[in-house]
Amino acid sequence: QVRIIDIRKPPKLRDLHIFTGQRSKITCPVVAVLGTDCACGKRTTAVELNNHLNRVGIKSIMVATGQSGLMQGAMYGVAIDAMTSQFVIGEIENAVIQAFQNEGPDIILVEGQSAVSHPAFMGSLGILKGSRPDGVILQHPPARTSRCDFPNLKMPDVDSEIKLIETISQTKVMAIALSHENLTVDEVLRFIANYERRFKLPT
Repeated sequence: QVRIIDIRKPPKLRDLHIFTGQRSKITCPVVAVLGTDCACGKRTTAVELNNHLNRVGIKSIMVATGQSGLMQGAMYGVAIDAMTSQFVIGEIENAVIQAFQNEGPDIILVEGQSAVSHPAFMGSLGILKGSRPDGVILQHPPARTSRCDFPNLKMPDVDSEIKLIETISQTKVMAIALSHENLTVDEVLRFIANYERRFKLPT
Protein backbone atom coordinates (compact mmCIF):
# COMPACT_ATOMS: atom_id res chain seq x y z
CA GLN A 1 0.00 0.00 0.00
CA VAL A 2 2.78 2.46 -0.83
CA ARG A 3 3.78 4.50 -3.84
CA ILE A 4 7.44 4.64 -4.87
CA ILE A 5 8.31 7.82 -6.76
CA ASP A 6 11.59 8.04 -8.66
CA ILE A 7 12.81 11.62 -8.41
CA ARG A 8 16.18 10.76 -9.93
CA LYS A 9 15.05 12.03 -13.30
CA PRO A 10 16.21 14.98 -15.37
CA PRO A 11 13.83 17.86 -16.13
CA LYS A 12 12.16 17.83 -19.52
CA LEU A 13 14.49 18.94 -22.33
CA ARG A 14 12.63 22.22 -22.80
CA ASP A 15 13.26 23.10 -19.14
CA LEU A 16 17.00 22.38 -19.07
CA HIS A 17 19.62 25.11 -18.83
CA ILE A 18 23.08 25.57 -20.26
CA PHE A 19 25.79 27.72 -18.70
CA THR A 20 25.20 31.47 -19.14
CA GLY A 21 27.82 33.20 -17.01
CA GLN A 22 25.11 34.86 -14.89
CA ARG A 23 26.78 33.38 -11.79
CA SER A 24 29.05 36.45 -11.84
CA LYS A 25 26.08 38.61 -10.76
CA ILE A 26 25.69 36.82 -7.43
CA THR A 27 26.93 39.09 -4.66
CA CYS A 28 26.82 36.74 -1.65
CA PRO A 29 29.46 34.05 -0.94
CA VAL A 30 28.92 30.64 -2.54
CA VAL A 31 30.59 27.75 -0.71
CA ALA A 32 30.73 24.20 -2.06
CA VAL A 33 31.11 21.18 0.22
CA LEU A 34 33.28 18.81 -1.81
CA GLY A 35 34.97 15.62 -0.68
CA THR A 36 37.70 13.06 -1.20
CA ASP A 37 35.21 10.23 -1.86
CA CYS A 38 31.56 9.25 -2.18
CA ALA A 39 29.39 8.76 0.92
CA CYS A 40 31.72 10.54 3.32
CA GLY A 41 29.40 13.18 4.80
CA LYS A 42 29.27 16.06 2.31
CA ARG A 43 25.48 16.37 2.41
CA THR A 44 25.38 16.03 6.21
CA THR A 45 27.98 18.77 6.62
CA ALA A 46 26.10 21.04 4.19
CA VAL A 47 22.76 20.42 5.92
CA GLU A 48 24.15 20.92 9.44
CA LEU A 49 26.09 24.05 8.47
CA ASN A 50 23.03 25.44 6.68
CA ASN A 51 20.84 24.81 9.74
CA HIS A 52 23.39 26.34 12.12
CA LEU A 53 23.93 29.48 10.03
CA ASN A 54 20.18 30.10 9.94
CA ARG A 55 19.90 29.51 13.70
CA VAL A 56 22.49 32.23 14.39
CA GLY A 57 20.83 34.72 12.06
CA ILE A 58 22.87 34.27 8.88
CA LYS A 59 20.44 33.57 6.06
CA SER A 60 21.75 30.47 4.33
CA ILE A 61 20.30 28.52 1.41
CA MET A 62 21.49 25.05 0.44
CA VAL A 63 21.52 23.90 -3.18
CA ALA A 64 21.18 20.13 -3.43
CA THR A 65 22.89 18.20 -6.21
CA GLY A 66 21.55 14.71 -5.49
CA GLN A 67 18.23 13.00 -4.93
CA SER A 68 18.72 12.59 -1.17
CA GLY A 69 19.22 16.31 -0.61
CA LEU A 70 16.11 17.03 -2.67
CA MET A 71 14.05 14.45 -0.77
CA GLN A 72 15.22 15.96 2.52
CA GLY A 73 13.64 19.26 1.55
CA ALA A 74 16.15 21.39 -0.34
CA MET A 75 14.17 24.03 -2.22
CA TYR A 76 16.80 24.43 -4.94
CA GLY A 77 18.89 21.91 -6.82
CA VAL A 78 18.92 19.04 -9.27
CA ALA A 79 19.88 15.36 -9.20
CA ILE A 80 22.90 15.75 -11.45
CA ASP A 81 23.76 12.05 -11.79
CA ALA A 82 20.50 11.58 -13.71
CA MET A 83 21.34 14.24 -16.29
CA THR A 84 22.98 14.38 -19.68
CA SER A 85 26.43 15.84 -19.04
CA GLN A 86 25.81 18.72 -21.46
CA PHE A 87 23.34 20.30 -19.02
CA VAL A 88 24.88 19.54 -15.61
CA ILE A 89 26.92 22.75 -15.35
CA GLY A 90 24.06 24.94 -16.55
CA GLU A 91 21.54 23.32 -14.21
CA ILE A 92 23.81 23.87 -11.20
CA GLU A 93 24.44 27.48 -12.22
CA ASN A 94 20.70 28.00 -12.66
CA ALA A 95 19.88 26.51 -9.24
CA VAL A 96 22.42 28.80 -7.56
CA ILE A 97 21.09 31.85 -9.44
CA GLN A 98 17.47 31.00 -8.56
CA ALA A 99 18.38 30.57 -4.89
CA PHE A 100 20.08 33.99 -4.90
CA GLN A 101 17.36 35.84 -6.80
CA ASN A 102 14.41 34.33 -4.96
CA GLU A 103 15.76 34.20 -1.41
CA GLY A 104 18.28 37.05 -1.10
CA PRO A 105 20.55 34.92 1.14
CA ASP A 106 23.68 35.93 3.02
CA ILE A 107 25.40 32.74 1.82
CA ILE A 108 24.69 29.83 -0.53
CA LEU A 109 25.96 26.33 0.27
CA VAL A 110 26.27 23.82 -2.57
CA GLU A 111 26.19 20.10 -1.80
CA GLY A 112 29.04 18.15 -3.39
CA GLN A 113 29.00 14.78 -5.14
CA SER A 114 31.78 12.17 -5.18
CA ALA A 115 35.25 13.75 -5.51
CA VAL A 116 37.12 15.72 -8.15
CA SER A 117 39.80 13.01 -8.14
CA HIS A 118 37.39 10.06 -8.36
CA PRO A 119 37.84 8.29 -11.72
CA ALA A 120 34.28 6.90 -11.81
CA PHE A 121 32.29 10.13 -11.40
CA MET A 122 32.25 13.66 -12.82
CA GLY A 123 29.81 15.36 -10.44
CA SER A 124 32.35 17.48 -8.56
CA LEU A 125 33.68 18.95 -11.79
CA GLY A 126 30.19 20.07 -12.77
CA ILE A 127 29.65 21.56 -9.34
CA LEU A 128 32.94 23.47 -9.48
CA LYS A 129 32.19 24.81 -12.96
CA GLY A 130 28.50 25.55 -12.43
CA SER A 131 28.58 27.11 -8.96
CA ARG A 132 32.05 28.68 -9.28
CA PRO A 133 32.35 28.69 -5.48
CA ASP A 134 34.14 31.42 -3.59
CA GLY A 135 35.38 28.77 -1.19
CA VAL A 136 35.34 25.01 -0.63
CA ILE A 137 34.90 22.95 2.50
CA LEU A 138 36.62 19.61 1.92
CA GLN A 139 35.02 16.55 3.53
CA HIS A 140 37.34 13.62 4.31
CA PRO A 141 37.10 10.24 6.11
CA PRO A 142 40.58 9.78 7.66
CA ALA A 143 40.09 6.10 8.57
CA ARG A 144 39.02 5.05 5.06
CA THR A 145 41.75 3.31 3.06
CA SER A 146 39.95 2.65 -0.25
CA ARG A 147 37.23 4.36 -2.24
CA CYS A 148 33.65 3.53 -1.28
CA ASP A 149 32.53 0.52 -3.39
CA PHE A 150 35.94 0.43 -5.11
CA PRO A 151 38.27 -1.64 -2.88
CA ASN A 152 41.03 -1.55 -5.51
CA LEU A 153 41.12 2.26 -5.58
CA LYS A 154 43.23 3.80 -2.84
CA MET A 155 41.89 6.87 -1.07
CA PRO A 156 43.58 10.16 -1.99
CA ASP A 157 45.10 12.25 0.74
CA VAL A 158 43.73 15.66 1.65
CA ASP A 159 46.78 17.47 0.31
CA SER A 160 46.44 16.06 -3.21
CA GLU A 161 42.69 16.79 -3.33
CA ILE A 162 43.24 20.39 -2.23
CA LYS A 163 45.91 20.88 -4.89
CA LEU A 164 43.65 19.36 -7.56
CA ILE A 165 40.66 21.55 -6.65
CA GLU A 166 42.76 24.71 -6.51
CA THR A 167 44.55 23.88 -9.77
CA ILE A 168 41.46 23.35 -11.92
CA SER A 169 39.36 26.15 -10.43
CA GLN A 170 39.82 29.68 -9.13
CA THR A 171 38.63 28.84 -5.63
CA LYS A 172 40.43 27.97 -2.40
CA VAL A 173 39.77 25.23 0.13
CA MET A 174 38.84 27.21 3.25
CA ALA A 175 38.13 24.44 5.77
CA ILE A 176 38.19 20.68 6.29
CA ALA A 177 35.33 18.59 7.67
CA LEU A 178 36.09 15.09 8.94
CA SER A 179 33.90 12.01 8.86
CA HIS A 180 34.14 10.08 12.13
CA GLU A 181 33.48 6.64 10.60
CA ASN A 182 35.53 3.91 12.30
CA LEU A 183 37.11 6.43 14.67
CA THR A 184 36.76 6.99 18.40
CA VAL A 185 36.10 10.46 19.76
CA ASP A 186 39.72 10.71 20.92
CA GLU A 187 40.98 9.68 17.48
CA VAL A 188 38.78 12.31 15.81
CA LEU A 189 40.14 14.99 18.12
CA ARG A 190 43.71 13.95 17.32
CA PHE A 191 42.97 14.09 13.58
CA ILE A 192 41.45 17.56 13.97
CA ALA A 193 44.55 18.87 15.74
CA ASN A 194 46.84 17.19 13.21
CA TYR A 195 44.97 18.53 10.17
CA GLU A 196 44.80 22.06 11.54
CA ARG A 197 48.53 21.96 12.19
CA ARG A 198 49.35 20.49 8.75
CA PHE A 199 47.02 22.50 6.55
CA LYS A 200 46.49 25.68 8.60
CA LEU A 201 42.75 25.35 7.94
CA PRO A 202 39.82 25.20 10.38
CA THR A 203 38.92 21.52 10.76
